[in-house]
Amino acid sequence: MCLKFLAGLACCVFLTGCDDSFFMKRIVPPSDEAIARNFVEMLRHGEIEEIQRALNADVRQPDDREKLVQISGMFPAEKPQSSKVVGVHLYHNKDYSTSEITLEYELRDRWLLVRVLTKKVGEEASLLGINATQTADSLESVNRFRLFAGKSATQYLILAAALLSVLFTFYVFVLCARSGPLKMKWLWLAIILFGIGKLGVNWVTGEWGFTPIAIQIPCATAVRPFYGPWTISGSFPLGALLFLNQLWKMKIEGKLVPPPVPISE
Repeated sequence: MCLKFLAGLACCVFLTGCDDSFFMKRIVPPSDEAIARNFVEMLRHGEIEEIQRALNADVRQPDDREKLVQISGMFPAEKPQSSKVVGVHLYHNKDYSTSEITLEYELRDRWLLVRVLTKKVGEEASLLGINATQTADSLESVNRFRLFAGKSATQYLILAAALLSVLFTFYVFVLCARSGPLKMKWLWLAIILFGIGKLGVNWVTGEWGFTPIAIQIPCATAVRPFYGPWTISGSFPLGALLFLNQLWKMKIEGKLVPPPVPISE
C-alpha cells in the first residue's frame, strides 16, 4: 500500500512539473511541424510566389497573393526571439492526412500566432491555408489562472459552487468510508462521486453555460486545453445526497452499526 501511494504521489508531482511544451513535443509529428515552420519561414522572407505554388489547387483564390503579402508584412525584419507550437489538430485516413499547427512567435514588441493547415498525400505536402493574428502577450500568459484579476461575480459564484460541491462530496465520501459495516459500501463510494448537471465558466473570457443533462465524475472539475483557458465546472452532488438519505433511513430503522472503537491499553 505504501509503495502504491508513493508511486501515485510521484506521478502527480511529475505531471504537475511538466509544462504544456513538454506534452506538445510528444504529440506533434516532427515532420508536420517542420513543414509548417518552413511555410512560415517562406512567408517571413517574402517568398510569396513559392507559397502560391505550394497552395493546394482546391483552395486557390484570386486574392491569395494579396492575403499572403499582408501576412508576410506582420513579420519584422529581425528574426523572432522565440517560437513554439501552441496548437495542433491531426487527421489521417488511408488516402491522405491533414495537420493544423499553430505556431506562436515572440517578436520584439508583440506576439504572433500563425495557423498553418497542410495536406499530405504520400510524401507530397501542399498548403490548405495560413493565417496570422497579432497579440499583446503570449497565450501562456493570457490564459494563466488568476484568481484576482477583474473577474465577474458570475465567475466567482460558479467557482464557489464548484468548491463547495467538492468539499461536500469529500466529506460524505469520508463519512461513508468510516461508517460501520455497510452493504455494498464500495458501490456507495462510487455513487457518492457522481454529480448531475454541469455549470461551467471560462475563467478568462467569463463565458458560462449550463448543461442540465450531464453526469460528471467528480462533481467539479478544472480543465483546459494546451495553452488554453481554464474552464471551471461544477455539478449537483446527487450521489452524496442519496447516500446521506440512505444513512438517515438506516439510522431511523436502527440498522446503522457504529464503527468499532479501538481499545487503548
